Amino acid sequence: ILIRSKKTAGILLEMVIGSQNQLEGVVAGAGINIEHFPDKTDFPATSLKAEGIKGVTVSSVLEELCVQFSKWNEVWQHDGFQAIRSAWLEKAFGLGMPISVRLPSETHSGVFEALDPNGCLILNENGARRHIAAGDVYFDDAAQQRAV
Repeated sequence: ILIRSKKTAGILLEMVIGSQNQLEGVVAGAGINIEHFPDKTDFPATSLKAEGIKGVTVSSVLEELCVQFSKWNEVWQHDGFQAIRSAWLEKAFGLGMPISVRLPSETHSGVFEALDPNGCLILNENGARRHIAAGDVYFDDAAQQRAV
């Protein structure tokens, strides 16, 4: 989640792969910079407090996160992933912009085209479409300057 092109929150996903090389599950974690944020990062960071958002506490943020998680989980259960995908794409920063995606053993650069029906990021690398399930996404300087 970006505020004025600075990272305020993020997620970390870890896949659990079984003995038959099958996906058995995903462990998801989230971090939200409420009062503080790291100074030295690969991507500019900020916090809710630094952005002038008043009255937020760890408790109030956690409470709202739980409310929203429950709401979107119900949407997923009732309407499926496509409803989540559509809502996400309406708010996604960087569509059509150059990005780099850092994977464990390599980095790919291209244009952020969309999310596929499975939720993978579609990266256009000079005409070749790569579907990326997980990685660290970085926007180039021009894209960051276009951020609101």
